[in-house]
Amino acid sequence: MTSEPTNQHRILYHLGDGCEVIAQIGEALNLNHTQVGKAACGLIASGYIERVERGCFQLTEAGVQAVASGVRICGGGSGPTKSIRKPSRNTIRQRAWRAMQIHREFTVPDIAMVVSRADPPKAYKSLHGFLRQLVAAGYVMRTARKVPGTASGSNGFNRFRLIRDTGPRAPVYSHKRGSFHDFNTGKDWPCKQV
Repeated sequence: MTSEPTNQHRILYHLGDGCEVIAQIGEALNLNHTQVGKAACGLIASGYIERVERGCFQLTEAGVQAVASGVRICGGGSGPTKSIRKPSRNTIRQRAWRAMQIHREFTVPDIAMVVSRADPPKAYKSLHGFLRQLVAAGYVMRTARKVPGTASGSNGFNRFRLIRDTGPRAPVYSHKRGSFHDFNTGKDWPCKQV
């Protein structure tokens, strides 16, 4: 007994080479606006389609490959997804990424002062890990020059430079993959030593 194809399945196989808006998809497949929107969200989370502009969707490379290989999307529970979550807009790392884009050259205290909201020591620790990963992936480089420290006997603060500015969204690190996923370019950037 074969089950009915899901709305996600129907939309995946309906989309061709171009970009289609919700109304076009709904009319072609006899689905309402809400049905198309929900199914599109699931396909985006799976990495099969992307939103090019508001309400306009097209297949990703993964979506084209899925259609070519005959992938079947069945209904059922929504378990964990293998795709990487898009960064939320107001995390410490997203604010830090934006500050790095503005400053171009910076120290950890420079960025921590800008992005910290409630707990500066926590922000400082989080930024150290984020910068270490960004250096390993080639987004940021540590310069030879240090900035004098504030405590007596301090060796100073390391200075960093942003060298790969790919866009407004902060890259997201995946421990499982050992790489950053860049939502600005759609590419993964492996970390050489994290």
